[in-house]
Amino acid sequence: MALDEVMGGWEDSFIHVFSWKREIEKRSPDSVVEIEWEVVDKKRRFSRMFVALKSCIDGFVQGYRPYLGIDSTILTAKWKGQLAATVGIDGHNWMFLVTYGVFSSKTKDNWEWFMKMLHKAIGSPPGLVISTDAGKGIDKAVTKVFTNGVEHRECMRHLVKNFQKRFRGEVFEKNLWPASRCYKQTTHDRHWNEMLKSCPKATT
Repeated sequence: MALDEVMGGWEDSFIHVFSWKREIEKRSPDSVVEIEWEVVDKKRRFSRMFVALKSCIDGFVQGYRPYLGIDSTILTAKWKGQLAATVGIDGHNWMFLVTYGVFSSKTKDNWEWFMKMLHKAIGSPPGLVISTDAGKGIDKAVTKVFTNGVEHRECMRHLVKNFQKRFRGEVFEKNLWPASRCYKQTTHDRHWNEMLKSCPKATT
């Protein structure tokens, strides 16, 4: 009761979200804040939200590597759903938050909407690479929205997980991750050839 008195109740946050949107747009013009709702019993009910602050947009477009990792995590408090985030990498290999959003579940429609909002915020910077997991909804949403030269790649952790379903052993444990992390073609080829010698049929 004390927390509700000081901070407001859970339900109040949905009422105030539109005021928060107006304040963000007032204090940080050109930020992208999109809130959608649906009508239930003649009342508006929160559906999904996307946020890209102007400083985060400029930080990515003007100064960071053209790489974005995108995924979502489950919300487990009173209100369920998915918290999605778009993350870049700075010059120190630290994460840099570019956008975030909230929606009910990882459906094709929600991911496509999220990608459209992301494209609205940052456009298609030259050389942009977007990395995601192997989920069908997010996978198709990236390729549908970002059509002009943007590369789409799956994250290595998910590729390794699928790889290990068919190939196991010490040689793969020692060489698979180093092959993915190296910056020189010769280093990559050395690790790859070690795995290939162990399993000649694995050519793809």
